[in-house]
Amino acid sequence: MRKIILSLVLLFTISSYAQFKKVDTYKVSNGTTITAGDSFEIGEGSGQNETYLYINVKADLTGHTVYPMKKGHQGRKFTVELIRELKSPIGDFRGATIIFKNGKARYLVDIENAIRTKEVILL
Repeated sequence: MRKIILSLVLLFTISSYAQFKKVDTYKVSNGTTITAGDSFEIGEGSGQNETYLYINVKADLTGHTVYPMKKGHQGRKFTVELIRELKSPIGDFRGATIIFKNGKARYLVDIENAIRTKEVILL
């Protein structure tokens, strides 16, 4: 039973990472280039009650629920830890994601939409 569960967890991990490729730089549709290590600022949330639609807590292997970043982070600066480019579009999602840390939590950003809605401001 443990082998079956471990196999399923490994298969899920491999399939979720297979959709993306790790890149060092990404050129955003507005012409700006993002590089791992660049700084950015959090703008205002574009969702209901000023929550963030395009900045979410990065799910781990145990949970599949997406939790949006809550309001109250505007003006804070963070560093791009990792950039992952989507190999092919999935629904409305195109482009790349960036990952950054806030304490122990890691956040995943749909960078094209976050820049478009000004949830993320590149510095």
